[in-house]
Amino acid sequence: MKLSKALQGFELYLNARRYSEATLSDYRTALRKAVVFLDDPVVEKVTRHDLERFMAWLATEYQPAKRAGTDWRLSNKTLKNHWIAIRSFYNWAERDLNIARPDEKLEPPEVSSPDIQPFNEDEIVAILQNIDFSKQAATAGRASFRMALPDAARNRAIVLTLLDTGMRVSELTRLNIEDVDLEQGQITLHPHRSGRKTRGRTVFIGRKARMANWKLISESGAAVGPLFVNRSTGERLTRSGIQSSLDRIEGASGVANIYPHRFRHTFAIQYL
Repeated sequence: MKLSKALQGFELYLNARRYSEATLSDYRTALRKAVVFLDDPVVEKVTRHDLERFMAWLATEYQPAKRAGTDWRLSNKTLKNHWIAIRSFYNWAERDLNIARPDEKLEPPEVSSPDIQPFNEDEIVAILQNIDFSKQAATAGRASFRMALPDAARNRAIVLTLLDTGMRVSELTRLNIEDVDLEQGQITLHPHRSGRKTRGRTVFIGRKARMANWKLISESGAAVGPLFVNRSTGERLTRSGIQSSLDRIEGASGVANIYPHRFRHTFAIQYL
C-alpha cells in the first residue's frame, strides 16, 4: 500500500474520532509533505532514515512558495508539530495496518517555551489605523499610494473581536452570525463539533467591536451562516485565511509578528 493511500485511512480514523479541524489540518499538511518528499513510497518500506531525512529537509531547506528565496525557516514548534503528526500516523498504522514503526527512535525537535509579547498601546493604535488600507506602494513617475482593501470591514471585526475576547482562532473560525448578540454585546462560543443545543460559553465585546460586527453583518445581508467569510469563495474563513489577513495588516502597519495568539495573550495581560 502506498503511503498516500494509508494517509486516507488515517484521515478517516481521525474524522471518526472527532478530532478538531485544526488538528486534522495540521496532520494532513505535515503528512502530505512527507508523501511528496519521499515520492509516495510503499508504506511498509519507509525507514527511520527516510523520516530523519524528511525532518532535516523541513528544518534546513523547506520553504512555502510565498517565502521562496528568503532565509525563512520553519520554527521548532512547527517542526515539533510535524514530528507529532508522524508519531500519530504510525501509532495508528501499527495498530490498524500491522506494520513496524520506523518512527520509534525518531528524535523530536527541541522546543523552548516562546516568550510571547503582548501588543503595546502604540502597536494596537497602528494596527487599527491601518486595517483599511494596503501597505505603501510606489510606481515610476507616481507618488507613493495606498489602496483601500475590500475586506476592511471583516478584518476590523476580526481584530476588535480578538482584542475584546481573547478567543482562540479555532473559535473565531467557527463563529456564526446567529452567535453574535449585538444588543447585549455578547458572543456565544460553541465547543468543536457540538450540536446547536449544546450550551456554549459567553464572551463579551465592547462598543467598537459591536459596531464593527454590526457593519460586517449589515453589509453581508445575511441573518445566519458563517460570520467571517472568504470574499472570493463565499466559504467560511479558515485559520490560514485569517493569518493571511493579519499578514497584510502587518505589512501596512509596520507592527511585527501579528498573529491570533498574540491577541489572546494581550487580552490575558489586560485582565490580570
